[in-house]
Amino acid sequence: MFTFPSSAPLGISFKTQALYATVFLTRYTDLFTNFQSVYNSIMKVIFIASSLYIVYLMKFKFKATNDPRLDTFKVQYIIGGAAALALIANYAFTIQEVKRLEGNESCMIWTGFT
Repeated sequence: MFTFPSSAPLGISFKTQALYATVFLTRYTDLFTNFQSVYNSIMKVIFIASSLYIVYLMKFKFKATNDPRLDTFKVQYIIGGAAALALIANYAFTIQEVKRLEGNESCMIWTGFT
């Protein structure tokens, strides 16, 4: 049985986790405006809460284990590309639609599904 030597988040990028939180916050802006089902709403809240909790833990509880010099992930390219695609490829030019598409595009770019 494999056991982890410590509870420190070694190898997890803080920038990536912050992007996940941003994606969920922008993607689920319809949580309070368009009700689909109880299950869907609960899962959206769980995704948002868990990603924000991970960011909180990495920023405050495990701050001593986070080394920004090792986190070389280039966030500005992802955010810039997602913002440009959100302005170009949208169904309606409303704030909610652009923000939701920006979250989807950054998720698709990050995972390689472009």
